[in-house]
Parts: sequence; structure tokens; C-alpha cells
Amino acid sequence: MLRLAEEYAAVRGRAQLDARMHELLPDAGVVMPGDLHTKLLSLNWSDVYTTNYDTLLERALDTDRREFNPEIERRYQVVVAANDVPFSKANGRPRVVKLHGSLRTGSRLIVTEDDYRSYPTDFAPFVNMVQQSMLENVFCLIGFSGDDPNFLLWTGWVRDRLGSNSPPIYLITLKAASEGERLILQRRNVFPINIASLGSRDGKTDHAASLNALLNFWKDKPPPRQANWPFHNPANKLRSFDLDVANLVGWVTLAQRNRNEYPGWLIAPADNRLRLGDASATWRVIGAYRKLPADVPHWFRVVILTEVLWILDTMLAFPVPHVAEDIATLVRPKIQLDKHPPMPQLPELGLRLRPSDGQLLLLESRLLIALLKSAREDGDSAMFKQWTELLDRKIPPASRSLGDSVSVLVRTDTSPSGRAQARRGHQLNNSA
Repeated sequence: MLRLAEEYAAVRGRAQLDARMHELLPDAGVVMPGDLHTKLLSLNWSDVYTTNYDTLLERALDTDRREFNPEIERRYQVVVAANDVPFSKANGRPRVVKLHGSLRTGSRLIVTEDDYRSYPTDFAPFVNMVQQSMLENVFCLIGFSGDDPNFLLWTGWVRDRLGSNSPPIYLITLKAASEGERLILQRRNVFPINIASLGSRDGKTDHAASLNALLNFWKDKPPPRQANWPFHNPANKLRSFDLDVANLVGWVTLAQRNRNEYPGWLIAPADNRLRLGDASATWRVIGAYRKLPADVPHWFRVVILTEVLWILDTMLAFPVPHVAEDIATLVRPKIQLDKHPPMPQLPELGLRLRPSDGQLLLLESRLLIALLKSAREDGDSAMFKQWTELLDRKIPPASRSLGDSVSVLVRTDTSPSGRAQARRGHQLNNSA
């Protein structure tokens, strides 16, 4: 192909070659972008590099953008010429980079032997861009053989500088590579992945079906980064002026998701603690909690305060006096549920939040342990004794294992030196 184009340019001239290429290559009005183009661009690529001359990717972007519910969430910037490279990443948008030119744009098409020879000089911005990207990212080759002369030079340049630390390159194929091909590719740090079986039916391979299955598999969203926790905003459920039980049910549902997805840090980083506070708005929750109707069941009140307590503990903000008072009021007068409580007016989702009897006992115990902590840090021996006795009635010491967190916390030292040590530990946590 390169020699044929070179000979045509030698006989007819470069202008005639370009005109003939634009005439022969099908594009707008002849071939239209399909679902596969849209699915491909809807994936979370850092950038998309293509050596194709057609405008199918660009037209797929334009077509999807006009849809009422676009499938491509990100807005790509199309880079056609080397002069388009400066500031092309300034706004953080991913790019579709046409490395070999593009039809209908007047850009030079890379098609002759001489084009490839002069490419490193005439298109140095593209060369530097791709080589830098290969240093930093894993490449995935789709519909590309991997034997393009420029590609071989760029991958060789990366291997010469990084050696075995070079990021891998995955080559999506529709047939198995021979042993020789596999070994050559492996030396180039290219790993073929045969997807033909994804679209095989009755011994025949549907290439489009294979690629469609692969893109559907890739479309699943990656797990969120732990550094972005919390991932949910329970405060969004508290936007009503007068909060009711339904608002609190929605808040608890999202607060539990944040707790269940906690990354497991011994102490949450300061930025995440601040985001948790902003996302939770516990002060509004406590205000709404105090206005709950009398027929709201005991278990729902326990669930709300347990989530508030966990948030404040994670923020290194407990004890908060007014929250401790609400917990004390809840656990002091009644420890058991009434045998025939009034029927609560809770939405269906709220009823799903109801813990089992064993889970409720654990939640109540956590609230009591929080009161023990508050009394200990305040140096209030009388209250510490009262909460200890109440906890002992709920969970007798004989039924606790030695490793049980309840046992450990109940046996904490209440002497002045022990209280001083607890305060020092609390101050250390708050300074983290």
C-alpha cells in the first residue's frame, strides 16, 4: 500500500494522490457511525488515538450529543493537525487524535513511504504526545494490527527507556495468534487477546457481536476510588423545610451505605472527615429526630442515633453534649420494646431498615458504650457506673467473650490517671 501510494504520487503528483484518496475512501453520506462507535467512546479512556482517515468517531460524537439522553458522558476534543496539540488538554477533556490525518479537513494524509520517513520531523508534536502517553498509560489496540511503522518506532522507544517497566499493550484480535506472532508481540510488550469466542455461534464468528460483547463488559463502571469516600450525600434527603420520617428514612439509607463502604482507615484522612461532615448534616438530623412523633418505634430511633454516632466518631467529633443527651434519654427510660407498640407510619423502605432483635441489642450496646466513653472523658464516675450497670443488665458479663469490644470497654480504667490518658488519646486523634 505504501509503495503503491508512493508510485501514484510520483506519476500524478501529491495533490492528485490526496484528491484520489478523498474520492475513493468512503465517509460521510456513505458510511454512518454505529452503536459500536458510541459504546467505544462512552468508555473511560484517557485519550483515543486513531490512524483511520474517516470521520466516523467525530460523527459518532456529534450524533450522540444531539440525543436527549447522550450515552457519551465526556466531551472529547478532536485533534486533527499537529498544530492543534498545544493546549488541547488544558480543559482536562479527553482527545480523539487523528494521527494520520482526516478526510474533509484539508489535513495531510499519511499514506506514502516518504510520509512515514518524514513523520518524526514533520509531526513531532504527535510523536511526543503518543510516546509520553505510552510512558504513562496502558494502551489497548482495537481494529489495529500493531505493525504500523510509526507504532513500532514509538513502542520501541518506550521499551528502550523503561525496559521491563514499560506499561503493557493489549491487542484485541479476532483470531488466535500463531506461536511465532505471539513471541514477536511478547518481545514488543504487546499481549494479544482473542475475543472471537464472545461472538461465536454454530461454529461461526460474528466480529461485530464479539466486539459488542467486549465493550459491554468494559462499560461496567470501575469501583470508586477510596480517596473520594464518602460516595453518597445523605444531606440531599434533608432539603425539605419541615423534615418528616420519610426524610430521615432516606438519610439513614444513604448514611448506612457510606458506613458499609468505609475504606477501613484506622483514622479517616482530614479531607474525608470534612466531606463526611458536609455530606451528613448531622445537626439537621438531630433537630428532626427531636421532633419525631411519639408513635415512631424505639428501634428506628436507635438506628438513627447509631448512624449519627458512627459519623461523629469517624469525624473524631464525639462526644457532643446534646447528642449524648439524646442517647441517654433514649436508653435510660425503656430498654425493651413494648409488647404491643402502636403501628408506626413508616414508608416501606423504612421498614426494611428494621434490625433483628440481636442486631438491635448490639446497636443499643454501642450507644451505651458511647455514653461510657463520654462519662469517662468527663471524669464522671457516677454516670460511668450507671451506664456500666445498665450495660451489664442488657449483656451480662458472663455472656461476653474476653475479646468482645463491650467487655474491653467496660473494663477500662476510671481512675484519674486513666481519665487523663483517655483525654490525651482523644487530643491526639483530633490533631491527626
